Amino acid sequence: MLVPPSHQWRACANAFNGGVDFVGQIVGLHVLRKTRPDLVLPFRMWLYPLPSLFALGGWLFVFGMADRSVLLASLAVIVS
Repeated sequence: MLVPPSHQWRACANAFNGGVDFVGQIVGLHVLRKTRPDLVLPFRMWLYPLPSLFALGGWLFVFGMADRSVLLASLAVIVS
């Protein structure tokens, strides 16, 4: 889907804000699995950890391709 130039900033900001959430969930899952292997969880991930590492790589690619000014503005909104 092509994004009109007037909405590019909003699209990048939404991707950044959503990506921060998803990256946090991916890291949290790996920390939980490493620090609490005895914990019985109500879910399983097929081929763990490959899907989460693939998703992490995708989000890092999105962050790497985004305009730096948009990333800084989005970060300022998150911090405020």
